[in-house]
Amino acid sequence: MDSIFNIDTIIPSNLTKSSYYAIYTRNAQSDDYTNLNCYVFYYSNKAGDKNIRVAFSNNGTPIRDYHFDESGAKNSNINNLDLLIYQYQKTYFAKFNYNNYSFDIETNNISLDELTLLLKGIIK
Repeated sequence: MDSIFNIDTIIPSNLTKSSYYAIYTRNAQSDDYTNLNCYVFYYSNKAGDKNIRVAFSNNGTPIRDYHFDESGAKNSNINNLDLLIYQYQKTYFAKFNYNNYSFDIETNNISLDELTLLLKGIIK
């Protein structure tokens, strides 16, 4: 799992980490936002037209505010792990579970080859 925490080393070199944060959800018992849902790392180029968002959690599926149509999903296999990859115009979205973590990765204006290298860097 070291590759998650060293993810900067597998991101395309023309992108830099522009933000990282944690997402919390409401705790029904205490009515505050203390349930950690996921961590998010966001990378982009200087122009802001190429980016990668990596969300991961060992506490369920990372939360997102929209979804891709399941009918557009393509089955893929990276290092013997089956996963789904979606494409809409110049956006790719991959979701998978690996080593007790759930991943949600979205890219914009990133090539399929760059996405594949990123996935291979995470999925060892």
